Amino acid sequence: MHVSGALARKMIAIVAAAVAIIIGAASARADPVVDFYRGKVVTIVIGYAAGGFDLYARLLGRFLGNHIPGHPTIIAQNRPGAGSRAAANWLYNIAPRDGTVIATLSQTTPVDQALAQPDIKFDARKFNWIGNIVLANNVLL
Repeated sequence: MHVSGALARKMIAIVAAAVAIIIGAASARADPVVDFYRGKVVTIVIGYAAGGFDLYARLLGRFLGNHIPGHPTIIAQNRPGAGSRAAANWLYNIAPRDGTVIATLSQTTPVDQALAQPDIKFDARKFNWIGNIVLANNVLL
């Protein structure tokens, strides 16, 4: 079948317009994670005073926003006390549970709970553990 030049140009224009609409619609879809974090502040609660483990958390905070969709601002907030237990209690009982607060806690936080240490007001099993930025070999005897 032979198609005239004018008809061929018209068909190409229609196909190009359809492709442009499809591409435009695909790129216009919202990303809920990007939309949530864009313009937000994420707080890293540090269960220690300045120095020591505080430095690890602050170093992480310096780069973490680049790796979260929407690139939120990251701030650090110290909540020292009882080997990070005060921060764990605050995180579990008071902190927003919307993804805008994370914490640096002692690796022994679950062990403290298992050993029924005093003033535990959290359930470590209900924390969402993200990772570990330091290697520490803890031993319990």
